[in-house]
Amino acid sequence: MAITKGHLVIINPPNTIEEYSLNELYTRKITHMTKNYPLYNYTIPDKFDFDFSDKGDLLFIAAIDKNLPSDKNTVILVYKSAGPAVSAFYDVFHIEGKYDDLLLDVTGSYADYVSVTMGSILMTFRQYQTPLLIF
Repeated sequence: MAITKGHLVIINPPNTIEEYSLNELYTRKITHMTKNYPLYNYTIPDKFDFDFSDKGDLLFIAAIDKNLPSDKNTVILVYKSAGPAVSAFYDVFHIEGKYDDLLLDVTGSYADYVSVTMGSILMTFRQYQTPLLIF
């Protein structure tokens, strides 16, 4: 479960990610589901790790790609909350490793720095919260 910019995201392995709006929680004491996030044939394992942006609305979830070899099947799914369902799936990072001992940490404000540790390996990625087009 994560709260990002007025939205509650509930993750239920192996295949459910739901977003609920918290905008009317304090005024009318109600919440309602706004969307289900698509998984596109990825699977969330029982012992998954996730993190979200410090200031933005990006959600990072460790998952498994069944189409890759079992020793290199780990991916990091990036979702953008508080927007239309068609644009919820934002990015994916393919990790060259097995999921067993993965730890995920995200920090940053304009650009999120995603740190992934697997055993003795440390990897860092940069994810911009708004897409940039550089010529």
